Amino acid sequence: MPRKSSSKGKPSSLYVIEGKETQIMHYLFHVKVATADQINRDVFKSSDLSYCFKKIRKLEKLEYLQRKYIKLGMRAKSTFHLTKKAYHEFITHENKNDLKKRIFSSSIEHDIQLVDIRYSFKRCKTVLDYNAENFLHSGAGYIDSLGVEDILRINSDALIQLKGSTQDYFFTIEYEANLKFHSRVKQKITQYYKTKRLAGVFYILKNEQIMKSLIAIEKSNFDSHEPKIFYALLDNVKNHDGNMHFIDRNGEKLTIK
Repeated sequence: MPRKSSSKGKPSSLYVIEGKETQIMHYLFHVKVATADQINRDVFKSSDLSYCFKKIRKLEKLEYLQRKYIKLGMRAKSTFHLTKKAYHEFITHENKNDLKKRIFSSSIEHDIQLVDIRYSFKRCKTVLDYNAENFLHSGAGYIDSLGVEDILRINSDALIQLKGSTQDYFFTIEYEANLKFHSRVKQKITQYYKTKRLAGVFYILKNEQIMKSLIAIEKSNFDSHEPKIFYALLDNVKNHDGNMHFIDRNGEKLTIK
């Protein structure tokens, strides 16, 4: 653990990594990238950003966090991700062969939305476990213990466990902000229907046009199958009142409480 002696022989507070700072790094290990607002909400659970910013700036000075600016709406926003130094010193179960992919987001705006989606799901009482893609492919022993190798091969945005009346179920989560890759979406839906261990998939869409397009793809290929894909708009998921409502391709509702 990095330390620097002060003039009195005690470690300088700048160089001593404390509990909340470690929590920030492990949080970013799970979600890959986040804004200060998201870090404050999920790690500090506070309405006051000043203490969170103080911890972030300290980790930046120690080269454990790196800042990147992106445009969200009409203004620029700071986002933060771990550095290689942080992984090597604090993340003990990293997959070193895939380290660059674990650190750097190739689609920050997409991944930032997934952080809010994660928060929304974790607010629901029936959601027993939520694991983001970055953690799913980290080589962590906990993930290996779930025995979901067939599901992991699909490379979903997240995997959750839902509490049922008699047993628990695995569902994956996908967020789509566009439909540039029609063939990729069709291939993924095919994989989902073939994976028996998987109870279903929650597709969260940026707008209604994308939802209609995805439902059309599903109907044209799997209309004879029992529905396995459930759809909701991003704004509805992010702003739910404790119950999240999804629909299948036939308009039947599924509610997560």
